[in-house]
Amino acid sequence: MSCESFRDRVFDFLEGSLADRAGFDAHRAACPRCADVLRGIRENEKILRAARVPSAPADLWARIATAVARPAPVRRFPLGPWAAAAVLLLGLVALVARPAARPALEVTFVEAREAGGLAAFVPRYEPAERNE
Repeated sequence: MSCESFRDRVFDFLEGSLADRAGFDAHRAACPRCADVLRGIRENEKILRAARVPSAPADLWARIATAVARPAPVRRFPLGPWAAAAVLLLGLVALVARPAARPALEVTFVEAREAGGLAAFVPRYEPAERNE
């Protein structure tokens, strides 16, 4: 038996459903690494069995059902004249502080030839005509 097949069959061995028990035991006796793997798995299982699982209180579901069925109070915030004035002031500031529209620029590329005969396209920016 190889170490890989030993590791594949470790949990079958621990559950008691291993078919080739003699080959498994022979490999475990001959291979200290696989014996350490089996020892580590057994120790982990012992630790996990000893760990306490917290349990919920007996009346937990009843308390949850009561809390869900109870209507939640609605909190209302009274808006007085100061709140209305603040909203109006914010609206006016937003209207006044809006940036002015800038004229759009139209980009056209003009071909320019240099003395060596190389052609290059040079951008030229002109205000775009608006038909509004």
